[in-house]
Amino acid sequence: VSFMGFGASICSGALLNERYVLTSASCISHNATEYIFDILLGDINLKNNSCNETYGAPEECLQVKSLSIEEAIPHPLFNGTFNNVGLIRLNESVLYTEYI
Repeated sequence: VSFMGFGASICSGALLNERYVLTSASCISHNATEYIFDILLGDINLKNNSCNETYGAPEECLQVKSLSIEEAIPHPLFNGTFNNVGLIRLNESVLYTEYI
């Protein structure tokens, strides 16, 4: 899972289930979510935002899913150094595919 802002990946996370992403609290605290415009799932080439070709099958394109943040939940004891973990609740459920 990649968090995109200003045309670049600015943070990342791991999809825990259909609605939640595990990430670092530093990615989502202190208004950091204002800079995250899209959450991309299933992308293999973040530098090419057009058709992402699968390995061994250049005529096939991956269906990259772009979602938004519904809620950002940093650890309540995150202090900039310790407890640097957080959750993101996505704006909709993720449909699992071969690449997600």
